[in-house]
Amino acid sequence: MFALGIGFFGWFMKEEAKLMKEGKDTLINITIFKNKKFKSSVIVGGFLAFVLNGFIFVIPVFLQTGFRYTAMETGIALLPLTLSMILFSLLFTPLGSRFSPRALSQLGLSVMIIGILFIDRNLSVELVTRDLIPGLFIFGAGVGIITSQITNLAMTALDKKLTTDASGVNNTLRQFGTALGVAILGAVLISGFSYFTKTSLASSDILSEEQQITLNTSLEQSTQEMSDIQMPANLSDEEVSQITIFTKESSITAMTATLYVAIFTIAIALFLSRNISKEKFSKS
Repeated sequence: MFALGIGFFGWFMKEEAKLMKEGKDTLINITIFKNKKFKSSVIVGGFLAFVLNGFIFVIPVFLQTGFRYTAMETGIALLPLTLSMILFSLLFTPLGSRFSPRALSQLGLSVMIIGILFIDRNLSVELVTRDLIPGLFIFGAGVGIITSQITNLAMTALDKKLTTDASGVNNTLRQFGTALGVAILGAVLISGFSYFTKTSLASSDILSEEQQITLNTSLEQSTQEMSDIQMPANLSDEEVSQITIFTKESSITAMTATLYVAIFTIAIALFLSRNISKEKFSKS
């Protein structure tokens, strides 16, 4: 489907170019893609949407499947991310007239990486909500910093008469990035959790073969429904304790892999941001 989508996009762009050459009306003025500042801004915005929305998806899945968080507890855990995004977006928006958008965007992306590293560092089987606060707050700060710049960059890189085209392309790439982020980061986390949990269960020296089969069936159902594993009846305290440790360790290993996919994506965005405008925004 992805390849089909890329092929359709290529065909669409070819048809739009043909219509423009013939002087006919087009859906998008494709000359906007010749503007490096605009193109760089919307692409970086797409990568930002990939990481942010993928992140907002995988954190609740991680907490609820691996650590049995309720929806309320998960929402509370994500509050530092939300609050810091709002705070730093408000704080850094006026700074666009004092510092270059490229510098602020690269600062935001770098801060996002630092936040993810903090989260990874604090992951453990004894994880509690307060362990996530520093990393989520720092990550949210990075998102707020770059968000304060990236939309203005895309809109101001082109002539005002092309604003409608620019807005359409910008929103489309954001939605595309969101869809890919949720799909890819979600797949890494969920498939990793399933694989590492099954491997751990198979290595158990206290669980019977029948119990392992039952747990694997429950695991497959839980990954499909994104819920915690249902424990079989008549398990001893020792068996329940071992299964709990297995699920926590597996979710941490899978989450670490997911976090590094996110870091790699941000690194690509950092590389692409070199074409973002260095000109400061006017104070008007």
